[in-house]
Amino acid sequence: MSLREESTSPLAPLVFLHIPKTAGQSLIESLKEHFPASDSLALYVPLLPVDGFEYKQNVLSSPSLIVGHFSYGLPNRILGNLSYRYITFLRHPYARVISQYMFDRDYYFASSLEYDQSFKEEIFSLSPICFIEKIKIWTYDNCLTRMISGVGGSLPVGYIDLSILEIAKGNLENFFFVGFQESYQDSLQELELKLGIKITENSKNRIQVERIKEILTKDEISQISKPSDRNKYDLELYNWAIKNYFIKNKGNE
Repeated sequence: MSLREESTSPLAPLVFLHIPKTAGQSLIESLKEHFPASDSLALYVPLLPVDGFEYKQNVLSSPSLIVGHFSYGLPNRILGNLSYRYITFLRHPYARVISQYMFDRDYYFASSLEYDQSFKEEIFSLSPICFIEKIKIWTYDNCLTRMISGVGGSLPVGYIDLSILEIAKGNLENFFFVGFQESYQDSLQELELKLGIKITENSKNRIQVERIKEILTKDEISQISKPSDRNKYDLELYNWAIKNYFIKNKGNE
């Protein structure tokens, strides 16, 4: 059975595993138009260590839509082993890391968050290259592989290996839909067909134009984008997904 031939009950809850910086907020806004708030659940597990964090279960026992930043398998752990229709969007790992850096620099740590002042100081004092190479936050260390495998931030930076990559591939084979940020419009059209709904695009949920060139030089972008060992498992997972989802699907049109 190929990845695209898998069938899943249309009544199963839809789970959008939102990997950071993959244009996922755009899709969430569109999905909200088809799922009432009373039947939806948002799960946003902190992507950075926060002392004392504990998930408090929502009163919903079986929502029709689950969205948020969380790793594969969390809905099963908190709501039970139901049948879920997982969907996600992927993005080239190097482009995603650049976008993650921009987001952290421009937004997240421009505020007065107090739980990690050292992170805030480093992101504004170090060069982009030094910061990305030095920082010990898992969102910069094979984030795609971590979230899709289910390990998330439970493993320290540098501990992702081939066994975790294989788990991620196995999980991705069971996804109802996998889209690609680089082919966003084509992916949305495919998702519309699979869900039988119209996904609205408007000014509110368009992909935001990132200000990369305002902060990073061409040389810095080139250095960040070049292949490195740090995100090598994400690169392999991404290329595997392109081959097994995007290219195969295009070949069947």
